[in-house]
Amino acid sequence: MNDLNKLAEWFNNLEYEKQLNIYNHINEYDELDELSPEDKVLLEKLVNYINEIACKQLKDEQFDITQILINAGFEKFFAYTFNKFSKSFVDVYSDSVAINELSSEQLDVIVKFIIENVIIYKHYEEMSFEYFVETGGFRDSDNAKRTLRFINNMINKVCNRELSPDQLRNRLSEEYKLSDPLSDIIIANIKQNLIDLEKAHFLEKLNMILMKLSNLSCSVG
Repeated sequence: MNDLNKLAEWFNNLEYEKQLNIYNHINEYDELDELSPEDKVLLEKLVNYINEIACKQLKDEQFDITQILINAGFEKFFAYTFNKFSKSFVDVYSDSVAINELSSEQLDVIVKFIIENVIIYKHYEEMSFEYFVETGGFRDSDNAKRTLRFINNMINKVCNRELSPDQLRNRLSEEYKLSDPLSDIIIANIKQNLIDLEKAHFLEKLNMILMKLSNLSCSVG
């Protein structure tokens, strides 16, 4: 019995409430309140195992994550759930591959551009995407889109207080396999502009709330 079979056996033996808690957590509905510390360790191991398979799928499309999970002993419903969850990781991982293709100087220009023009001042809304491609020196628009999405997502994790800049630094190198110089450039720019980034993030959230309240009052009226 390999590790995945053992993890499937562990998961299948969990009480239904715990399985439902994991399902809701994966779908970002709630926290892992039902799991013991030991179960959380095994869940993390399972997620890491599935993400490894998902990364292999990028290189070999014959990898069918859902079928692999079913063969290991997972019920179809949860096999599909974990497969769906892994795709979000794969999207970020594949975006990080585009980052690793950049030079240090190139990435520094790009991160500064995103911080100033996309997040803090919103100048980007008045610019053409081709301008961003040209400014970043990208070889094609697909790499530009991946880079923009990745950097924006990473900055949001810090602004949402999901990760501290130092925790993000570890994740960039350990989970997304970015080189140390590239990871350092991203973190240095975030730290240098952290106060303004957090202010911009707060104002955006506040504007969204005010807009929802305005729409609600209009519908009631």
